[in-house]
Amino acid sequence: MATGITTSSDLTYRQQAQIVQKLLKETYALEVFGKYATGQTLKARNTMTMKWRGYSKLPIIKVAAVEGVTPVSQKLTPRDVTLTLKQLISVQELTDIMDDTHEDDIFSVQVERGAKQMAQSVEYDSYSTLKACSNVFYANGSAVTDVNTALTEALQNKILRALKRQDTGLITKKVSSTINFNTENVLPGIIAVGHTDLEGNIRAMTNFIDAKEYGNTKPEEGEIGAVGQVRYILTNICESDADAGGAKGAMVSTSGTSADVYSVIYFGADAWDRVAFRGVFAATPMVLKPNVARGGDAAGQRGSVAFKTMIGTVILSDQYMAVAKVAATDL
Repeated sequence: MATGITTSSDLTYRQQAQIVQKLLKETYALEVFGKYATGQTLKARNTMTMKWRGYSKLPIIKVAAVEGVTPVSQKLTPRDVTLTLKQLISVQELTDIMDDTHEDDIFSVQVERGAKQMAQSVEYDSYSTLKACSNVFYANGSAVTDVNTALTEALQNKILRALKRQDTGLITKKVSSTINFNTENVLPGIIAVGHTDLEGNIRAMTNFIDAKEYGNTKPEEGEIGAVGQVRYILTNICESDADAGGAKGAMVSTSGTSADVYSVIYFGADAWDRVAFRGVFAATPMVLKPNVARGGDAAGQRGSVAFKTMIGTVILSDQYMAVAKVAATDL
């Protein structure tokens, strides 16, 4: 969702479009959170603040109407959530010596690595925002500093029960892995996203079903399987909080003293959203080629490969999602 394609780059519009398509192709392979956001787009020359509007649900009618008496009128209550966007910029130096003597096509390598960096950074923004959800469950104790127990099926079921009490809808669609905003049907469920260190503990759950046993349903990238209605997708983007828990015992620990604490994000439909990383304005590539004389660089010794984008993730309904604070068994 950059605000437009710049003309200050040493690229033609065709080259810029090709680079954006390459960036998006890298993004789709790395996306976890982005697939499940409906995604608002930021138009060119628009505000830095975006708004999502929802409406509180009406209460269940438990009393029958009385003949001839008009029931009390009810009003829809709008609920707006706003988000101030952030800018991400990736810059890599490209010198004339690198361009002239490197045995590889260094420009292509920089484009590929920069695209991957942007994709991972956008995903990390979603993770860091969603882990701040106020609906928190602890594997043990009542604070992060207590946690030194692994994720269990009992904890998952406790979370699932709480979400169902709030009428949390199951995820049934995802954004397709193309430059467009098409959606695809997916296996209905609550999505749980966590770190790859948790795989052993998840697979140890009694009712775990491996993703390979889904039948005709294709699992998502990083999806290891399901436990009941919860589908588990793992990525190292969901980094742990080092040494944040209780005494390590048999748990993974960075220092060897206190357990590292992992956040597992559980969410259903309409829990959160983010600015869409789709379309030709997903990011702005800006390239200055070396061996081109310009102000401050008369010999054309310096060039650069850069990407700019505007990002933001917002929690829409804390009650439709939850965060489990757990440790990971040091297998």
